Amino acid sequence: MPTETQEKEIGGRKFTVAQLPGTRGLHAFNKCVRYLGPALVTGIRGVTKDGAEDIGSKDSTLLLSALETALPRLLSDMSESQFDDLRTSLLATAQVDVEVEERGVTITKRYNVLEKFDLIFRGRVFDVYKLLFFAIQVNFGTFSTDGSNGLLAIAQGAASLFGSRPTSSKNGPSGVSGSEGSQP
Repeated sequence: MPTETQEKEIGGRKFTVAQLPGTRGLHAFNKCVRYLGPALVTGIRGVTKDGAEDIGSKDSTLLLSALETALPRLLSDMSESQFDDLRTSLLATAQVDVEVEERGVTITKRYNVLEKFDLIFRGRVFDVYKLLFFAIQVNFGTFSTDGSNGLLAIAQGAASLFGSRPTSSKNGPSGVSGSEGSQP
């Protein structure tokens, strides 16, 4: 069965992301739900009039407003080690094409993003987030209700796992009070 690979230009560079193998993809999705899900669910609910009790009924256009609402919570709740864990999981298959000059000839070389991360993203912090969102789209976009957005799939997964009111991730590694995902 072929692996889906997609390319995208970000910050003037061509990035290629392949879907993660089964087990790694499952682990990465679980990390996304655990680390990103509660903030996304809160963000979606914060920008809808009805409180968006049924996240699955919402479309992906809602995410732009929801991300604006969710980002401060996400950044304050996620530790550096959690971010690095998520980053390395999502970018495990990411590659970047870089033009280099060898013996007077410009050639394109492909590098593993994680191996050259600090060089690739020096002065390009926002490009990191664009690549992470692209990796989420490549790996999880087909899971969402409308088949178009991986972040919506993560929010839907979090809503179903955490109940209708996810709590702060400071309560535990899964972002839920108690281990069974009950509501407060």
